[in-house]
Amino acid sequence: KQWYQRRVPITAGGEPTSINRNTVSRCNYVANLYHDLDLNMNFDELLEWISVSDSVTSLLMAIEAVLTWTKFCRVTGKQKDINPGTFNVKLKDLTAKKGWSLLPSDFLKYSYQLYYGGLYYHKKLTPHCLPEDVSLLTYTELNCVESYNDPFKLLSEETKLRFHFKHPSVTSCSIPGQCGFILKTVPSDAALWKLELCTEDKDYRDTGVHFHEEIRAENMHVYIIRRECRLQNLLFPLTWLSCINSSDKKEKWSKFYFSS
Repeated sequence: KQWYQRRVPITAGGEPTSINRNTVSRCNYVANLYHDLDLNMNFDELLEWISVSDSVTSLLMAIEAVLTWTKFCRVTGKQKDINPGTFNVKLKDLTAKKGWSLLPSDFLKYSYQLYYGGLYYHKKLTPHCLPEDVSLLTYTELNCVESYNDPFKLLSEETKLRFHFKHPSVTSCSIPGQCGFILKTVPSDAALWKLELCTEDKDYRDTGVHFHEEIRAENMHVYIIRRECRLQNLLFPLTWLSCINSSDKKEKWSKFYFSS
């Protein structure tokens, strides 16, 4: 039996932005979903593109681009082997060149899949993480209150995902229920679905969660964790899903990410 949990790191890969709500417009959609990725590139071209692309804004997005590219190559039979040692070295070079922060130590428990030599291998994110004794105060990892045996249900109907989180700037709160926020899936045939940060009181009725204006969707990064007996804490990225361009995206997405 396996289950999936959606996770949200806030301000992953960057410093928090000072927000003046009188001058800064709010975007209520999570920004890291459904970016385009040219899957016809070879590995060296992919790394070169990552090094110059304005779309890749963090180390996590760079890792997700490589994972999406390797999975596509495997599923379509166009797999090009990647030496994981070379991959780690080149990614470290890119991290230094771009000035990205290493991943927080929370990610030490996560693995990812690389396919080479005709087999899948599960690799730890350890080379790209800070040591456990080093904290990254600008980053918080949040688990969704709900977990799902079938994450594809989210692709076909509106679903609310609750997160408990008290923003550091909220020093005192007497509102009933827990501080937090809700991300609502908005199904769309064109883009599978979007994730919208709920800001209206009506979305929080009878949920046990209340919202503070300090929460900003543009500071979020969303990914799925799959857990089962054999694969513990396996990271599945969502950032580059626009690469699947077909009328049956939901079925393609399922095969693309969860076939082996």
